[in-house]
Amino acid sequence: MSQTTGSSAPPATGTPAPRALDLMRIFCPRCGRLTMQANCDGCGWLRPTPDTPSRYLHIQGASVKLEGDVTVLDGHFVVTSAEGELFLVDRYDLKVRAAKIMRMEGQVYHPTFTVAGDTARLYVGYNQSMQLGAGVSPVVAFSRPDLTEVWRCPTHGLKVSSPTLHAGVLYFAASNGEAWAVDAATGQRHWTRDIAGWSPEAPAVSGDVVVFPARGPEITALRRDDGQRLWTWTSAAESDWYPATPTIRQDRV
Repeated sequence: MSQTTGSSAPPATGTPAPRALDLMRIFCPRCGRLTMQANCDGCGWLRPTPDTPSRYLHIQGASVKLEGDVTVLDGHFVVTSAEGELFLVDRYDLKVRAAKIMRMEGQVYHPTFTVAGDTARLYVGYNQSMQLGAGVSPVVAFSRPDLTEVWRCPTHGLKVSSPTLHAGVLYFAASNGEAWAVDAATGQRHWTRDIAGWSPEAPAVSGDVVVFPARGPEITALRRDDGQRLWTWTSAAESDWYPATPTIRQDRV
């Protein structure tokens, strides 16, 4: 797939800024128009399954099925496809500014992705399928806006949580129960700790503490600089649910 590069610019005076509602819209696979309806007002395309809609991005005459959440970073949407592709889409004109194939060698199952970032880079967790034969998943840093790979950090799990970027360090958990802290500039590992649990949700950082959610539900707090375990809280009610990203306010979680 050819790539189109460029930087996202705010709209001209008098042009309305993009709305958050845009994230809920569906890209028509036939004409590329955005629609909130079960069918496209532009060409009459009917969504195959209105109750569980698929989302599509129309690129160069082809339709790409989107996978996972849409992430907003500055003037771009970051979207990923079910075929292992990463797209940087301008929020204002909805043009693709860069595209990257993320499929790993030998990967036959559809991957999913988790994304974090700042003005200079994207940090993407590549989540392998849980199917037999899938390999371990890395976290990869890409430069913006051209999506050139900067570094790659392999983990020991099939999946990784959404990463959290704080003070130049990237925090995430792998599905084998390890918590990770890596240097956002180089991808070098600061520390890993076995927390015996995992959640796809992002950890939370406050002061000198990073808090990781895990299935159970369970929450584990580690010291930010060296990963030393501070405490673990486990719900009295047994559950298979994954907790959401913790919210920290003053001295409460």
